[in-house]
Amino acid sequence: MSVISIYQPSCDICGMRNETVFSYLTMEQCRSVKDSKRTILFQTSEELFREDTNPRGVYCVLTGKVKLSKYGSEGREQILRFAKAGDILGYSAVLTQQHHRTSAIALEQTHTCFIPAQQFNEIVQKNHHFSMALMKMISLELMEAENRIIELAQKTLRERLAETLLQLEKLFGTDQSGEALNVSLTRDEIAGIVGTATESVIRQLSQFKSEKLIDLHGKKIAILNKRELTRMANLA
Repeated sequence: MSVISIYQPSCDICGMRNETVFSYLTMEQCRSVKDSKRTILFQTSEELFREDTNPRGVYCVLTGKVKLSKYGSEGREQILRFAKAGDILGYSAVLTQQHHRTSAIALEQTHTCFIPAQQFNEIVQKNHHFSMALMKMISLELMEAENRIIELAQKTLRERLAETLLQLEKLFGTDQSGEALNVSLTRDEIAGIVGTATESVIRQLSQFKSEKLIDLHGKKIAILNKRELTRMANLA
């Protein structure tokens, strides 16, 4: 269950501030956000917000990892993207004053700063530099979504899975061993990323392992041959 965290970083000294659009806040706006925000701790598998619900504000991820998903009519999950420290979630629904189009779910214990919608909208209206940075971020996310649609339509499962593994390494890096991806995902979740059945993902991961492209230890995946995966994904 989410709780108000005892970890309450000050906005003016928060290391994540300089990594986000909030670096464009004036000192006065920074103090205002500090007074109105709440730092919330979400446990693994807990929802930050749910698809088709009204937005209450935006979330800036301080620590942890989050997946953004949609569910089909049969309850099948499609993972659209991931978020990590420094990313902002929920702003599209706040700006459009519409329901959330996705669900945001913590993949591990995750700290977030929650900024109420009214506060966020006031900053957008009054701070031109902040608004422009936000527009750029929205445009980049739109480009990524368009590329994703093309990949699902034109690439084979083998190509999509290879690219997904490389993207996960780029986004989250590797764990302390320096080998395994620094994110633990179920086979269902991986299937939800590449857009196929879980059984197909299990077979393809086993094939990658037999070809010595990856190694598998439970939910942990280690990339052994990055060059071949890159070639296979048509990224070279």
